[in-house]
Amino acid sequence: MRRRRVLVFSIPNEGHLNILKRLIRRHRAEDSFRLVLVDRQTTAPRLGDLAGSTVAVPGCREFRNTPADRVFDRAYRLFGECLAVARAYRPDLVLYDFCAIEGALVARRLGVPAWCSVPGLVGPMTDAGYLRRCLTAPANTAALDALDRRYGVTLDPATVELVSNCLHLPAEQNILWSYRTVTPTDFRDNRAAVGYRFAGYLSDGWPSRDRPDHQDGHGAGRESRGAGPARPVVYLSFGTEVLDNLWYAEPELVGALRRCVAGLARHWSSADLTVVFPTRGRRILDRYPANWVIRHAVDQQRVLSRADVFVTHGGSNSFHEAIIARVPMVVVPFFGDQPLVARQAARLGIGISLDAGARTGRDAAYRLLDVGCADRIAAAVRRIRDDRRYRESLAGLDLTAVAALAPTDDDRPVTRRVGPVVATPPRSGTASTPR
Repeated sequence: MRRRRVLVFSIPNEGHLNILKRLIRRHRAEDSFRLVLVDRQTTAPRLGDLAGSTVAVPGCREFRNTPADRVFDRAYRLFGECLAVARAYRPDLVLYDFCAIEGALVARRLGVPAWCSVPGLVGPMTDAGYLRRCLTAPANTAALDALDRRYGVTLDPATVELVSNCLHLPAEQNILWSYRTVTPTDFRDNRAAVGYRFAGYLSDGWPSRDRPDHQDGHGAGRESRGAGPARPVVYLSFGTEVLDNLWYAEPELVGALRRCVAGLARHWSSADLTVVFPTRGRRILDRYPANWVIRHAVDQQRVLSRADVFVTHGGSNSFHEAIIARVPMVVVPFFGDQPLVARQAARLGIGISLDAGARTGRDAAYRLLDVGCADRIAAAVRRIRDDRRYRESLAGLDLTAVAALAPTDDDRPVTRRVGPVVATPPRSGTASTPR
């Protein structure tokens, strides 16, 4: 039997690309894959063994971290190159990351089935103003007209949706890298009646933090003092989006972030605590306390397998990796789906939301790191460390998933982990504070 040929479109951002790289590696014994990259970011993607089967279309040189109000302009300018790749590969299925809308348009032009990969946490579509501003931006309206005139690809703007802060073209089947118990129950509100499959989160297989093996190749594991107990580990990470893209796009963010981290360094300078902080090579502080482990980057899943509390910006991948590792979190959201992640962590009783007014757009993220931010983070970490119900709530989540690339009539569960039911988990709409 001929193997199915799957053409995969993605942007190079880690949160989007990594999940697709894992998917390809897990399924390449059954299916053939070709990966197409349709944008650039500040840091080049790490492709490893997939480099030989990856195409970065040359037109990508003209784009970097393309915002939603220009994404159809990018799609139009890259469409010819993407179409040529697809015609040469002759795919049976196009799988596109929701930010790589070129895949949806190419599949439509060729009449090939298309599925969408959605690594962001999906909630109800509510920000109609942001969606309207993006769709009516001059670059997008001109590009939609040009796609129709030059390539015969017609797109009704009324069919465009939002996921996070990105425009989304829903497919017949949409793979949500999440779980029913984790996703808001009203996520279909104001969305098209299409198929969704909860495929879980593809991890790299690191165990949860209650495993006894505490050594780590990045020097970021749980540490012990002689024969005494292991020191608690706080993992602090603002994610690649903040430290790569926003670092250059918002100069005000740099000063705000430095003030926040300086405040945390004052709170967390005790030898009784280990703080792991990946900086992406950014000079945030000149000096750090001796109990801080500073790295350019870490294997996040590995560090989480040893962590006690995770302080995060609320990226969807970080959220799900913490859930798998059963690490409660303090979420300080900036934009996109991060406020949704913060609210959901609080509602599930698995973390504390410190949302100071994050919006869908990322134009004012620096304002969220005000003078009192470090104090609020430190207090939230103390609350989580003092109350075991956060971890018990994590253990009680039902993480059932279906096979991501199974035929559409085969949604049988392939994984299941059900922990004990917690009678009175901490829950609230904005901040989860156990009594």
